[in-house]
Amino acid sequence: KEHRRLATFIKMLPYINLEHNIVCKNPEEKDMSRIVPYNLTEIAEMLEYKNITRLKIDLFAITVNSERAFILIQDARGKFFTVNPRIYCKSNNMQRLMAVSNYFRK
Repeated sequence: KEHRRLATFIKMLPYINLEHNIVCKNPEEKDMSRIVPYNLTEIAEMLEYKNITRLKIDLFAITVNSERAFILIQDARGKFFTVNPRIYCKSNNMQRLMAVSNYFRK
């Protein structure tokens, strides 16, 4: 199971936004208001999951050093998955991601 979860995480790496750590369709977009996040159904198709509930369970079960790798955030624009910047981050600007990293604290 752990290998499958790790493989899931690795498959999602190209879709993680460079600045905001959101799993999205336009990972190079810097303007948060222009990011187009993937919904759970689209992620399931991309990762070849037949069961969306299983995918959600697997994503929430991925941990590194006892820290969750993903959280699901909902705002006025909808739901989106965010990646823990202490586990994986493409941005050079960690100040921008500090607020997000607080959501992952226990």
